Amino acid sequence: MAHLLLRRALPLIAVLAAAAFTGCRGADANDAGPGPDAPRTLPTSVPQRPPTPTPLPPATDPVAAVEAFVAAEADRDAVAAWSLLSAEDRVRYPTPAMWQTEHRQLPQLRSVAVSGAPSPTVAAAADPPGALDLAAEVTFDPGLDLTKGMVPARAQATWRVVPEEGGWRIAYRDSRFDAVTASEHTLAEDAAAWADARRRCRTEDAFGRRLEVGGGVVGVAGLAERLCGAGRTVPAGTPARIEAAEAAAVVAAFGPGALEWARVIALEGAVPQRVVLGPLGERWIAIGVLAA
Repeated sequence: MAHLLLRRALPLIAVLAAAAFTGCRGADANDAGPGPDAPRTLPTSVPQRPPTPTPLPPATDPVAAVEAFVAAEADRDAVAAWSLLSAEDRVRYPTPAMWQTEHRQLPQLRSVAVSGAPSPTVAAAADPPGALDLAAEVTFDPGLDLTKGMVPARAQATWRVVPEEGGWRIAYRDSRFDAVTASEHTLAEDAAAWADARRRCRTEDAFGRRLEVGGGVVGVAGLAERLCGAGRTVPAGTPARIEAAEAAAVVAAFGPGALEWARVIALEGAVPQRVVLGPLGERWIAIGVLAA
């Protein structure tokens, strides 16, 4: 979930200025100006790198580090969140502004509930001495779109915390988040709601909630269009995972993770087809259509 940011060294920039003048001032050698071999003084400018910010003090214990980090993220307090990153993470994100920029790719944390005591990490050469893992459930601002893919409402997190400067910080790059998707018990109901809205030539329900991904379903989208004004089409059969052999459009739009979280259910009736659904928070919305 983190991205390595590369910094490029700024070159030394030399600003050269020279002016040549010609005129008729007589034959006095003293008025001829410096000769072509005379030394020149060339002004130079060296770009100054802004000073590295000093992070705030670390948390007093591993649980406090996780809770303070999530609280800072939820409040969009980039300085506090950045200060709680490990020294290694702060090499990748040298300033709070760079960490804040990274949130364009990261899910937005809302809350955390620690579910156990810290435990020693599985031994790895890269782990700093004293590193611990801490299990917790986190919540995110859920999302499902063609830009970021699927962001779950909840996830089981394993936070990596490391001792630094007499306290504890978050090794974000080494932390893990496993999505907890919506219950599959509502899949057929949500598929039926989408098909019914499409029959009415809409993509939202009566409450204005969207029933399919923004930008429109991928795959055989023409089948979805044919539902507009058609007779009733209802779910039939049991929802299943999408097969890799027919998932090219879905994977291209939402990434390979869709093979794990997307579900397919057949629709029978006036316009037979199979609708692909993805979780948006605690419900499912249409993201693609396959031929029946």
